[in-house]
Order: sequence, then structure tokens, then C-alpha cells
Amino acid sequence: MKAKLQAGQEIDFLTRAEMAEVLRDHARDTAEVEPTTWRAALSGKTDGTGAVTIDVLTVPMGRRFRLTRYIIQADGFTPAAPYQGTGFILVRREGGQVVDFLPLTAASGGGIPAKSADSTSAAAEFVNGEKVEIAIVGGPVTTGISVYAQGTLTPRAPSVVESIDT
Repeated sequence: MKAKLQAGQEIDFLTRAEMAEVLRDHARDTAEVEPTTWRAALSGKTDGTGAVTIDVLTVPMGRRFRLTRYIIQADGFTPAAPYQGTGFILVRREGGQVVDFLPLTAASGGGIPAKSADSTSAAAEFVNGEKVEIAIVGGPVTTGISVYAQGTLTPRAPSVVESIDT
């Protein structure tokens, strides 16, 4: 690259050590081709209306995350005696875009505890800094909620343009 230097201007070059570090990082990122299984145990408490939003993960830049499994439990409720009501469980992106949901109604067989499992190819996908949230609306009031989440984190998420083209 050619640049005309004038008085008072600054120019910043990489040192030999900085260039070596950049190349090492690039080589490591390029070598990461295997997916990583990500797991977390999270918790929150519903408010007086039975609502709670639990942040699951903010996807690192340059990565893709697929939420393949989650289990939701509520204090005081069991599979034999679940919480059932008119509400629902949402999996969404920060900002509210719903990517999955489970009803809590008895007629639909729903309730808390709840479980959802998808294959990697069918799971909700999040990329490049997107925040994954699990929200309960119309759940049990002022109740402790536990979320156990699992997914696959892979390197080099495609750009939006690549996602549209495929």
C-alpha cells in the first residue's frame, strides 16, 4: 500500500511479535473445525405475573450456536405434578424474535417441568453476538426457575449474505 505522509500524521505498523500473534490466532481459528458442546445451568425467578427472562448465551463473534436441548424446572413442581396454565415458554433472540415455543396448557400436554430437544440441523441457530434468551410468560408467580441448556458452538459463522444464499 502506498501512502503520502504529511507533517503531523501518524502511521501504525505491526511489530514482528504482533504479526506472529495475529498469524497464530488465525491458524488456531482455521484449525477449529470440530463443533464444541456447550452446557449451562441457569436460574431466575418469575415476577408477580409469572414472567421471567433468562439470558442463556451471547454467541461469540465469528461463531454459530445451535440450541439443541433445554430443560426448564420450577420450584415445587414435578413431572407428576407439573405447573400448567395459559402461558408459554419462548426461546428468542434479544429483541424478541421467537425461534421456538412450548405451551403450558394442560390441553396441549404442556407444563413445567418442560423439555425440548432438537437435532443439530433442526435446532434454533444464533450467530455473531446474538443473545439467546428463554422467557416464561404466564408461569407460576414468584417461583424459582432453573434452566439447563445445551447446544453446539461452531467456528466461523457465515455472514448474513452467505446464510441467505444457501
